[in-house]
Amino acid sequence: PLGYKLFYLGARTETRPPPRALSSPILENDAYRLEVDLATGGISSIQEKQTGRELTRGDARFNQYVFNGTAPSGLHVVASDSGAVLQRLVLQGMAPGANTYETEIILPAGQRRIDFRNWYDKRPATNFEGVDFFFNFGLPGATLRYEIPFGHVQVFEDELSGFRTNHYAMQRWATVSGEGITAILATDGPAIHAYPAGRFDGNVRLLTSFNTGGTAYRAGVGPLDAGFSLTSHEGDADPVSATRFAYNFNTPLYARVLPPRQRGIPSTPSYTFISVENSMLQLSTLKRSRRGDGLIMRLFNPSSEAVEATLLLRPEIRRAAWTTLLESPIDHVPVNEQKIAVPFEPYEVRTIWLDLVTPTHVQAAPPVNEILHLQQNYPNPFSRHTIIRYNLHQHAEVRLNVYDVLGRRVSELEVADQPPGQYSHSWTGTNQLGLPLASGVYFYTLEATTPDGNRARENRTMIFIR
Repeated sequence: PLGYKLFYLGARTETRPPPRALSSPILENDAYRLEVDLATGGISSIQEKQTGRELTRGDARFNQYVFNGTAPSGLHVVASDSGAVLQRLVLQGMAPGANTYETEIILPAGQRRIDFRNWYDKRPATNFEGVDFFFNFGLPGATLRYEIPFGHVQVFEDELSGFRTNHYAMQRWATVSGEGITAILATDGPAIHAYPAGRFDGNVRLLTSFNTGGTAYRAGVGPLDAGFSLTSHEGDADPVSATRFAYNFNTPLYARVLPPRQRGIPSTPSYTFISVENSMLQLSTLKRSRRGDGLIMRLFNPSSEAVEATLLLRPEIRRAAWTTLLESPIDHVPVNEQKIAVPFEPYEVRTIWLDLVTPTHVQAAPPVNEILHLQQNYPNPFSRHTIIRYNLHQHAEVRLNVYDVLGRRVSELEVADQPPGQYSHSWTGTNQLGLPLASGVYFYTLEATTPDGNRARENRTMIFIR
């Protein structure tokens, strides 16, 4: 965790094969064959090639957007790809409760994984409403297990009397198991799972907007998104595999292409801040301590078995101590050759305070104003378009992005390697797909990285009024 690895790209000599479009609504790799209902965007079939098992009910209610019980109709294909890296299908059109709806199905080559990305421009609510995504599994005798913070629950088996409701708060994953097959469904954010009280029929219904109970809650409007990922394996549900799959989906590897002229390339081809010899553990927290005199590292054992793990840290450790969740010290932790032995009980969370030796020879970075200057947009507030200007004082790789108040990137205005100079961009209040955004406060951020590795960042606020 918390490391990097360098890859050097050589020039390509042979001719690049032209991109190919899919000839049918069928996506296929070594692990899965899936078929898409072009009218609704739902998945009508997912077949496991290894076992020949069908994972869905065949009713196209899998990754299916549903508004007040009604699915989209009349979607059309706007993009498709079939190549050595992945197969992809993108459908777009109108949907109940939304101005536009788009769903993207991605099947990576060589992986037991299917990704689903859904975007919809939700209209304001005028009455009770519910936006759901259905995943109807076709596994006979299915059982459901879902993640909660630092734990997981098997429905019915792990519940106390009186717990019975028909809504469950799912953290990042749920597993559906039946007849020797387990499917893992990961989400890109916590979700509410709903089904008839007292039974589970294999249908997973995830509520993303819900106001059907007469509450005063006004569900979100404007561009929204919902992402999911699916994998499967033989045997019973394994919470460790589910946790690893879901968190890999939520925190994918970050890849960055370095400019050819950039200096300051790390001297080693790879580096890892911390290694965990028992990879079963989950690193849930790494932050500066409340007192500011060290780091806090929190680890979680998602398994039902006790674990003996060894932590190996690259920085030199002066001292280490066990602490409570509130960071109060409990006991000294012995450190042997940069290694810390850590025993974990089933489902245990442990917190460690680390006092690290930090290098004193690091050269201070130049001030931001020596690299860039980001100006206030004009006009501000604006209703149709606004101009964002900035000055670049050094040659740098530049990124200019717009974010909403939740910190989500809604538009990427610039990614380029630029010489010193003055630059400007016009923004019309639309997202990356060209869809109009809701009125409100937005933040625009300019980031610049110089060839010698120095970085600068500046933020400003703007107001969009429709």
